[in-house]
Amino acid sequence: MTRVWEAFARTPEVSEETFVPQPEFFVPRTETRWWEEREANIPSGVVDLPTAALSSERIFPLPQEIRSVLIEKFCQPRNRRKALESESNKDCLVRIYLGSMKGKDGGAFFSLRNFKLHLNHMIDLVMDVLELARYVGGALATLHWQAKVDGRDVEFVLGSSPTNHIYGPLTSDELDRLPVNTYTELKVRSKVDFGRRVLRLWVIDFNQCALMSMDDAGVSAAVGAWSINDPYFPKPTSDTQQEIEVWNIFILRYLEVATRILKNETVAIQKLPRKFLAGIEREHKHKVKVQKAAAAKSSTAAPI
Repeated sequence: MTRVWEAFARTPEVSEETFVPQPEFFVPRTETRWWEEREANIPSGVVDLPTAALSSERIFPLPQEIRSVLIEKFCQPRNRRKALESESNKDCLVRIYLGSMKGKDGGAFFSLRNFKLHLNHMIDLVMDVLELARYVGGALATLHWQAKVDGRDVEFVLGSSPTNHIYGPLTSDELDRLPVNTYTELKVRSKVDFGRRVLRLWVIDFNQCALMSMDDAGVSAAVGAWSINDPYFPKPTSDTQQEIEVWNIFILRYLEVATRILKNETVAIQKLPRKFLAGIEREHKHKVKVQKAAAAKSSTAAPI
């Protein structure tokens, strides 16, 4: 996580658009006193204590006004009052699925926790989907070519944040000099102003990311990671004009940021971002072909 946060910090044109939670400190499972002091605040059954923990900047939920709009738009009328009064719906982060037009209105069960906002939802809400596609394209390029990770299983969510926050996280070099399993909370300082909050796009969940080599093998790994992720990224082949425009903005921003990051690299490395985009186009076309073949086979199967 520190690696990704530092990569975004070195790419201010992207880090001013898409945010990575700042790493704060690490607590090894051997720091039993730390866990004993906080055990009462941790719900039972969530995790076996003591354990190792990485503390990072908190992503605040979306404000009530936005939650109310989502409930009004996508929750069935008979369930809206219950949804508005639900305490759990205050914990609202929204996943942006720019690669899916399959969003439906809420069924019998409606929850704003990790709410999935598909591209057709965003269009219905008159959101600036081109801006979001631009942000996601720049962020993915930063993950690949600045952080040099494949982006496997990362998520893009809308949340909020205090407008004023000052942290002193440890750098990668400082962390490398510490013994393994060092408790680091006392080595950092933090100050948060909760008075004002702003809406932000965040990229999270790096635990499955792997380091990416700067060659064809690394590109192949990044294509594989893209193919198994949830549909946060636009699709390279699309059925509607909105999908085509979102894809075009996404790849233009991806190449723009990648080109600037790799400007001092060899020509072979500078070609890798375009190889990645060509790879995901091939992967998507193959997936569509397999799906069509399966659908055709299903439609011609004899009834039982």
